[in-house]
Amino acid sequence: MLSLRSAPPGLVRLCVSAYGEVSRIFSTPGRLGWAVFAFLWLLYAAFPTRNHYWDGIGFALNIEGTAQSDAGLVLGLDRPDGSHLYFNPNHLLHNLLGFLIYRPIHLAFPAVRALDVLVAVNSMLSAIASTLLFRILYRWCRNLRFSLVLTLLLALSGTWWKFSTDANAYVPSVFFLVPCTSLLTNPLRRPPLLAVGVLHAAAILIHQIAVLFYPAVLVAIWIHPLRRRRKSALTLYTAASALPVLAAYLTVWFGVNGGDWSLRAFVNWITYNGTDVYTHRSLLASLGTSVASLVRVFFGGRISLAWQVVPAPMLFGLVTIMAIALVRLFRPQPTPSPTPIEPWPAAPFFAAWAAVFQLFLFFWLTEYPYYRLFCLPSIILCLAIVLKDRPHWQQRLPAFVLFLGTFNFAFMIYPYSLPESTPPVHIASEARSIWRRPALVLYREATCDNWFMRYFNPITDWAPVDQANRKHVAKRIEESRRSGHDVWIDTTLLGRLPEDAELREWLAEHGVLSAAWGVSNGRYHIQFAQLLPHQ
Repeated sequence: MLSLRSAPPGLVRLCVSAYGEVSRIFSTPGRLGWAVFAFLWLLYAAFPTRNHYWDGIGFALNIEGTAQSDAGLVLGLDRPDGSHLYFNPNHLLHNLLGFLIYRPIHLAFPAVRALDVLVAVNSMLSAIASTLLFRILYRWCRNLRFSLVLTLLLALSGTWWKFSTDANAYVPSVFFLVPCTSLLTNPLRRPPLLAVGVLHAAAILIHQIAVLFYPAVLVAIWIHPLRRRRKSALTLYTAASALPVLAAYLTVWFGVNGGDWSLRAFVNWITYNGTDVYTHRSLLASLGTSVASLVRVFFGGRISLAWQVVPAPMLFGLVTIMAIALVRLFRPQPTPSPTPIEPWPAAPFFAAWAAVFQLFLFFWLTEYPYYRLFCLPSIILCLAIVLKDRPHWQQRLPAFVLFLGTFNFAFMIYPYSLPESTPPVHIASEARSIWRRPALVLYREATCDNWFMRYFNPITDWAPVDQANRKHVAKRIEESRRSGHDVWIDTTLLGRLPEDAELREWLAEHGVLSAAWGVSNGRYHIQFAQLLPHQ
């Protein structure tokens, strides 16, 4: 038997080094870090949202083989080879990366769908990002409790929690910014600029708005305590982040889109939707909208919805927990002993990160809280700096986080984990009872509601109807009926019938309409009618 005494010195050193590394990982902070990751991943996986953001349904449709136009409209073309993938310049490679993850899983487990894969990936990346944030905080303050509570403040904030359980490009993009932050804020190691640049490039290619992280990185490199040759360092990082992004955009522009050598056309494509999202009207209006949007980052949901769908005993228990948290939050606290914490040299980096994004969102995309996820880690890190010299506030923070997490779970996370809380998903699920066999669904406009119906009912085939293609559609109607399939029309066609006599006459040639089925109220109008053949 080989013993350490008789083993070669190199093997002994390797074993000792491995033991030391394992011991370091499973030290107290290491164990707590693993516990944070496991808790958050299980929490996110246990309550996936059914209130899917429409973009995520579009991603899943495209990844599974449904092509899209430049406007993101579903065209209903099924191709399993990846040539259908849509490269939206706002999130250029998101669908490609999703396809590369989904395809081998689907081949091994055909029942697995793209939406499930995207949600699982988002949940895992979110849990990892939160754990990395915990490590960053602990490396600075050496206070497990303080680091843990601030981490949970991010992980349980309403918008972050909701999008961690959905399919979207925001959480994966932010995920790559967090390891960048870890590398840039280690005071004992000079930042590996090539790695930082590549990670930032990955974030940009998943969602374009991550480019606003660039000024903050410049600040982080400039102020790092081990800085050396700052100008050459900034140049190296800029090249490492910019070249992969430029190469990817040029490849898609010329190789996929067949673009020409027009700088104006290329820039217009890169800034796709840029003018549409400019929302600034006045300083006062933007300020009010910005504050409201920032509040919605942390708190979300609908009390009226929770009152309808959350079981009374559960709701009573959750409200009780919130009441206890509020009591603990506002009751007098004993005078705490100050805990000396070294000033954080990376504070200007965090301030620049938060300020650049907040300034951009003051003028563009102001009302949407999910875009503020890109600077949410910086807000948490800035808050850590603010609280480091305020032990009274530190003592109240756990009660606030308990209230925050319970509030979001009671009024948003749990209610929206139920399909009936989201009518498009609920109607799409109920449609399985009427679309038990293949059906042809005719539509005029590819609405987001139709994306839900199409995705959750893959047995359906969808065909657009306009004046130019009615002969072709008529042929498809006859083919469907000969195959024993039903024919339906959607809301967008039903809504045109009262004012379009020509469309009514054309439909009358192919059958009679049944009574409309679906939902129609002040908020949703999703209806379908079957086109029954003439008797």
